Amino acid sequence: MAQDEIKLPLIDLSGYINPKNPGDKERVIAEVRDACSQFGFFQATGHGVPLSLQKGLLSSIDTLFALPEEAKLALSYLKNPSRRGWEKSGMSLREGDALPDSKEAYYIGREDPVIEHHGFYGPNVWPDLPNDQFRDPVWEYYQATADLGKKIWEILLLALGHPLSIMETFAKKPMVQMKMIRYPSLAATLPGQFGVGAHKDFGGVTVLLQDPGKHGLEVWEEHKEVWVPVPALENVYVINCGDMIMKWSGGQFKSALHRVINKADNDARLSCATFFHGDVYATNPLNPSDPSKETVVSGRLVKTVPLGSPCHDPHYDEALCAMLQSEWGFSPVHIESSSSVQDPIFANASCDPFTPRNSTCLLGNYVAYAVNVTGVDDIAATIRFADANNIRLVIRNTGHDYLGRSTGAGALAIWTHNLKGQEIKDWSDAEYTGKAIKIAAGVQGFEALEASSAAGLVVVTGECPTVGIAGGYTQSGGHSPLSGAFGLSAHNTLEFEVVTADGRLVTASPSTKDHADLFWALSGSGSGNFGVVVSVTLRAHEDAVTSGTAFNISQPGLDYPAVANAWHALLPDLLDSGLQITYYAATSQMGVVSLTGYNHTQADLEARLVPFVEFMATQGFDLQPSYTQFDSYHDHYAHYYGPLPAGALGVAGEWLMGGRLLSRAVLPDFGPTLNQTLQLGVNLIAQAMNTTRFATPATRAVLPQWQDTLVMSTYVLPWSFEVPFADMVATQDYITTVVMPIVESATPGAGAYINEANYLQEDWQEVFYGSNYPELLVVKKKYDPKGIFFNEHVLT
Repeated sequence: MAQDEIKLPLIDLSGYINPKNPGDKERVIAEVRDACSQFGFFQATGHGVPLSLQKGLLSSIDTLFALPEEAKLALSYLKNPSRRGWEKSGMSLREGDALPDSKEAYYIGREDPVIEHHGFYGPNVWPDLPNDQFRDPVWEYYQATADLGKKIWEILLLALGHPLSIMETFAKKPMVQMKMIRYPSLAATLPGQFGVGAHKDFGGVTVLLQDPGKHGLEVWEEHKEVWVPVPALENVYVINCGDMIMKWSGGQFKSALHRVINKADNDARLSCATFFHGDVYATNPLNPSDPSKETVVSGRLVKTVPLGSPCHDPHYDEALCAMLQSEWGFSPVHIESSSSVQDPIFANASCDPFTPRNSTCLLGNYVAYAVNVTGVDDIAATIRFADANNIRLVIRNTGHDYLGRSTGAGALAIWTHNLKGQEIKDWSDAEYTGKAIKIAAGVQGFEALEASSAAGLVVVTGECPTVGIAGGYTQSGGHSPLSGAFGLSAHNTLEFEVVTADGRLVTASPSTKDHADLFWALSGSGSGNFGVVVSVTLRAHEDAVTSGTAFNISQPGLDYPAVANAWHALLPDLLDSGLQITYYAATSQMGVVSLTGYNHTQADLEARLVPFVEFMATQGFDLQPSYTQFDSYHDHYAHYYGPLPAGALGVAGEWLMGGRLLSRAVLPDFGPTLNQTLQLGVNLIAQAMNTTRFATPATRAVLPQWQDTLVMSTYVLPWSFEVPFADMVATQDYITTVVMPIVESATPGAGAYINEANYLQEDWQEVFYGSNYPELLVVKKKYDPKGIFFNEHVLT
């Protein structure tokens, strides 16, 4: 059958939206039921969206995409944690396509203050255009099509015989995204390139506006095996169902393949798609009693296209490559990728922006695919899929990892970055009574800080605000500017929700009869061993005045070993008072990045530092620390570790390193060892805190050596993209074979913090896990007997 002999149904929705006669609603419901059952698509008139709004939107889109590329790059969604903003042409490549999509796009969504669920909830990014030219008409159109999307959901509910009352929960806080698209003017088309390659929408209802008279959309009719062109008609919408509807309707409604072809007509085309997905926390509205927990893995599958590919032929893009090079040293550009890693040693120079343009862009050590999980069902299905097909499985959120645990050649990643959501709770059990915060797996530090601060609370998060909380951070211990006051993040755990290797969701806490051992293991031993954490509940503490200071000591002729000795002599008293300190040392300078005094006044900090200030005066150095006092911890954190949300610490892989814990007993005599290592060219970066009083070895598997530790020390050399990759490998070998043996000989049995350590550590079982290793191995074999969860430093 020829293409032009098949047409999508054209349905007048006014009979449902504004019925005038008996039976009007029932007619529309029946027509939509038939269309979605046969095609998964239909065209709609009588939709209630004024034509003037449609024309105003298309004019605004045209104005937006006419901006200079430099202005649009400043709005790139790669720079925004909410994943809103501009997507440059060439950023999407679907499985089976020879070339990336030709379109450029701009995303907006709900206007929420806090980012949740992969940007479905969060603030928008708006271009610097007059409100009447862009923001006002775009937002008015967004609201109108969101209302239309809700009406379509109502019709689908009624078509399946369900009451409209179900919508009350489902539409309480709906995820609604809008994607404005421009297809470029082309004099010729390229074989294998599409405006948008063949795909199915993953979510709920899509409401599509096409530029009238400018066709390009095609829908696959599976029974006839033909692509059906969809005419672009004025004041007519294209409506289609996504994978969510197909699954939730038990397969009654289809989710159809569709694509947008390129045309050599020297005429640009515009379109706009509004996606109404419903409330992410609601249950299946199309079949609320459905007991099925299966999810189709392919519906969330993301094929890896290395983030650095625009810097290499055949996808080279000079402007986009320059942007990637300038942003590569900062976390945001990596965080929104399903495959990019923040420690370049584990990318193996496979495809980064700094290798020659004509060098081959390889997958290398990147994961081959990722499943963009949105809930427990997706995680369980992915685990089962990997197990059944003998595929290596890794767990990743943001890609922060000094041990390379969140990537792997040929692997399938469970990408948890979408799992957003936080809840302040009142908690009471045998161990703790007070405020708590439940944090989903994808929540990052800055999000937890914002949510807790809004409730007058604080929660233990890392120095880097983009690090995920529930994953490797807490599961491996998790030090923090608040560790002097509240210990490691793992000392604050109350409960985990985790999907184990058999696909079961279990709740683990100290009081759960069957899973107390899993709670113990997840609380501080190391990540990627036992299952996929869906959420963690942590203690939340009352906010308080927080004071701080920072200083730098750099002056020719200073006796730096004596300065370091004096500093380390004072540290125990400072740390015993509940302070936490991030500091550094080199052969010719030393300084404090941040001293955090939660519930301490500025006057108190000044008094405590008097002995060191006076010592520096004897050395001929007038030390004048810069003090601050803030009414809230959030403001203190933003001052020293901001600007939020990204922070100023750069990506995880700025440094090649080795790590070691320094005990109270070692610290007074550590000066000669430190001086010897600094003379070898490395720098010291240290986190100082006393967590002894928070140690709970019976219920949390934090490395036992933390009980005696005052300083978590790292010995670092900088990473450089300007030298051959082999030179960086040799630098890490130098740290491993020359520097660290000196430190280790002075700290026998000390151990290292697994999150900031040498990935080449030979005796890692003892150094990273300590005396907990045998018992942890028992827990590993209980919950993952097949070894589905694997990495280079996993329990085996």
